[in-house]
Amino acid sequence: MNKVLLFVFLLCSIIGLAQDRIVSSDQLEEKSDVMYVIGEDSPYTGKSFTKYKTGEKGMAGNYVNGLKDGDWVWWYQNGTKKKFVQYSKGVKNGQTVYWYKNGQKKSEMIFENDKNIKQMCWDENGNRIPNPTLEQFR
Repeated sequence: MNKVLLFVFLLCSIIGLAQDRIVSSDQLEEKSDVMYVIGEDSPYTGKSFTKYKTGEKGMAGNYVNGLKDGDWVWWYQNGTKKKFVQYSKGVKNGQTVYWYKNGQKKSEMIFENDKNIKQMCWDENGNRIPNPTLEQFR
């Protein structure tokens, strides 16, 4: 009985450690839209990050089975937030927010299965502005 409990404890510890894994994004490679640690055969599960050459944080997010999952955040080099995106199994689901370098919110969107269903935009001074349309980009 004690051997069984020890085995279960060790197995749970190993699984817990794997879920707390953190790697730099330059240690990952994409294969068929799924992320892997370079040289490994299983899709990556754990946290990922980037840093600017000067050491400031650049991005932080989480992968589950090689797909973006949960909250992802990007920062400008000056330390202010640049972008926030919520993912579920590799697709945008939930809130996405962009900021200007001055910290003012630029746009806020709601996604369902990678489709933008709601959007609001502001200028660099915080004034609400019309949402962009496809015609503006033609």
